[in-house]
This record gives sequence, structure tokens and C-alpha cells, in this order.
Amino acid sequence: AYEESVRLFTMALRSHESQPDADAETRCELLLALGDAQTMAGETASARHSFLRVADIARQLGSPEMLARAALGYGGRFVWEPEHEFTQSLTTLLEEALGGLPEDSVLRAKVLARFACAAVSYRGGPVEARRRQLQEVRSREAVELARRIGDPATLGGVLMARFLILWGPDRLDEMQALADEIVAVTEQAGAWEDLADGLAVRYEIQLTRGEVGQARRDLERHIRLAEELKLPSHSWHAATHQAELLLLTGRFTEAAACIDQALHRGMSAHPAEAMQAAVLQRFLLFLERGGGLEELRPPLERLEADRPDDAIYPALLARLDCELGHERQAQARLDVLARDGFGAVQRDQAWLLAMTLLADIAAIVGNAEQVKTLYEMLRPYAALVAGSDHIRIGSVSRYLGLLAAALSRLDEAVLFLQESAEADDRIGALPWSAHAKADHARVLLVLGAPGDREAAGDLLREA
Repeated sequence: AYEESVRLFTMALRSHESQPDADAETRCELLLALGDAQTMAGETASARHSFLRVADIARQLGSPEMLARAALGYGGRFVWEPEHEFTQSLTTLLEEALGGLPEDSVLRAKVLARFACAAVSYRGGPVEARRRQLQEVRSREAVELARRIGDPATLGGVLMARFLILWGPDRLDEMQALADEIVAVTEQAGAWEDLADGLAVRYEIQLTRGEVGQARRDLERHIRLAEELKLPSHSWHAATHQAELLLLTGRFTEAAACIDQALHRGMSAHPAEAMQAAVLQRFLLFLERGGGLEELRPPLERLEADRPDDAIYPALLARLDCELGHERQAQARLDVLARDGFGAVQRDQAWLLAMTLLADIAAIVGNAEQVKTLYEMLRPYAALVAGSDHIRIGSVSRYLGLLAAALSRLDEAVLFLQESAEADDRIGALPWSAHAKADHARVLLVLGAPGDREAAGDLLREA
């Protein structure tokens, strides 16, 4: 149906442009409709071209409203976008559109929110603090404006932008409240695409907090909505989250099929992010199943080169090197990331995943200072589930246990590893419970107190 819409709007546009008295405003409306249809059909590059044509005409007409609609369409259906070059051109277009819009309008609220989110993945350099501050200010302005206007659909969209700006390990209560409100207002407005997004982000927060029952219910509803909407972007998103939960709970055969399905769906909607998600999830799948990791080195190295400010990829490569016995290479990558007290690791939605991966590596090859720094940085998050928006790697307590053991704080290590196994058992994360029990057994064998050897044997049998 979306492909047929593209064909029909293309025909209508050609027909209009062939008329001698064709007016620019009608051409803009047709191009906007064509761009929307192309986006829904997953024809991202063609859609961007259509919206840029609208922007050119809007400048000639002196229409800030038309320019704003073009900028929002150019930004795509999701308010995040991982492509740095695209982010730069989008922020320029949004800033231009913002300059001409009235102070109290739905379009202004939407453009403010989209502008705040546009630079989420554009990181690094001395402008980092100023960029973050600008994002906070713009997203807050967008929410305040949307609340004044009183339109639930607009409010849902700008709350999503606010959520993404705040996404990190330190404001989970605020993010939970935002996610709850996004779900409520988008459902009230009948904004089903935004509701699907709201369910997806609430699912992620619930997973982080170990509330798997509620997370599973939100995921099931998200999947049903994606099936009804039949949009490639939402179909991909739902399949990726489904694979994430299957990996967490150790259903590896189903997860493998789901990863392939997600990649197939995502290549027509978000090819860059679909490839990234597939690489991350396959890394975890291969790590747990054993074998195949080396084939992921080339795509991980490409991602590392394309996104030099993202700590996830060097951390995964270091973990790969540890697994394959290349400890010197792993240590070299860890040393780079450990500079300035691990200050290069962005404190965003991927921070907890990156830091727990680095903890796993530091426990094997790190020096005492690196191990101690990671231990102190991760200790406040012991009760959370480590991961990002594509993969989960069990309770943070396990990684604190590994670090405590590396620091020879063996009694602390035992307590953390017991907590980890219990937490992972509670949420059904069986592979991670098994890892924690095996780690606990190793610590008991080092302690060597009466009864420790027998207890270690029991833990290994459970694992």
C-alpha cells in the first residue's frame, strides 16, 4: 500500500508540473505527501530528496511553515538518527526553520524537539558541554510549549525528544515518568506510531530496572502495533527488541532467527542502525554459543572507524580479543578508553553497556587503577540490568563481583555474585545467572575455607 502511494503521488506530481499554470504551493504539498509516502515505504534516500526540494521552494515562497514541515519530514519518522553527516545537515535545516516560526505553534514545538534530538549522536570535542546544555534547553522549551498548546499528539512527540535527551543511567525515575506519560497521551490522541515508540522506550527502562514482566507486556503490545501499522521502521524496531529479550533469556535459536528477520526488515528503513543492531546482537549470540566471533571483527572495526566517539565498538573489540586470547591487544584498547578516568565514555543510553563490558575486560587484563576506577563508577548501579537498546548482559552486580575479585576483595565479590545470580534468576536471564554462579564458584575455590570446595561444585552443577 505504501509503495502504491509513492507511485500515485509521483504521477500526481508529474501531472501538476506539466501544467503551464502550476503553482509552487501545490507542488510543495504534493512533494510533502510524496516524501511521507516514501518514508513509510522505507525509501529513505528518495524521501530526503523530496523534502529538500520542498525546502528550496519554501525559501523562494518565504514560507517558514512549509520550511518547517520540510525539515521535520527530512528528519524521518524517528527523532534519533545515527548518521553524523546527516545530523549536521538536519540541524542546519531545523535551525533555519525555527527562525521564522511563530512563538506559540504546534510546528515550533515539533521543530524545537527535533532540533534538541538531532545532535544526540553528534559527539565529542570542546563543544560537548554546550551542545548538551542546548539540547536540555530546547527540549524543555518544546515540552512547555506543547503543554500550553494542549495538543496530546504534539505533547507525545516532544516528550519523546525529552526522554532521549535524558536517556542515561542516572535519571531512571524521571525517564519512567516520561515514558508513562508518552504512552498515556499518544493513546489518548490515537497517535499509534508515537504510541509504539513510547511502548518501546518504556520497555527499555523496565528492562534496565529488571521489571521483565511489565517489559514483556509492553513489547507484546509494541509488536501488535507494528503488525497493524505495517511500517518498515516499526517492524524492524519491534523485531530488534524481540531479539534483545530472547538473547537475555537464553533462547538462542529463536534469537538467531529474529536477528536475521530484524536485519531484513531494517535494511529498507534504517540500514545503518539495522546493521549496527545486528552486529551487536550477533556478537552476544556468538559469544554465548561459542565460535564465529572472529567474523565480526571487520564490521566492528568499520563501526569503530565510522563512530570514533562511541566507546561500545572498541569495548566489544577488546572483549573479542580477550575471548580469543589476544590479551595485549585488549589491554591496548582498554588503556585508551581508561584515559581521564574513563571520561571518553559518553554518559548516554549506552554508558552502562560500555562500562560493564570494560569491567569484564579490566578484570582479565586491566591494572589495579583501572579496576578500582570501574568498581567505584559502577557501584551505584549494582541493582540494574546492564545493556543498551539492543543487547542486555545481565545484572551489573556480576561485573562488580568480577572487579572485586580482581582487587582481592573476595568477600565482597561473593556477595555481589550471589546478588547477581539471584537477580538474573528472578528475571529469567538464565545465561547470566549461569555466568554469575560459575564466577562465584571460582572465587570460593580461591578462598578455600571449609566447605567452599563443595559449595563451588554445587554452583558449577547449577550453572
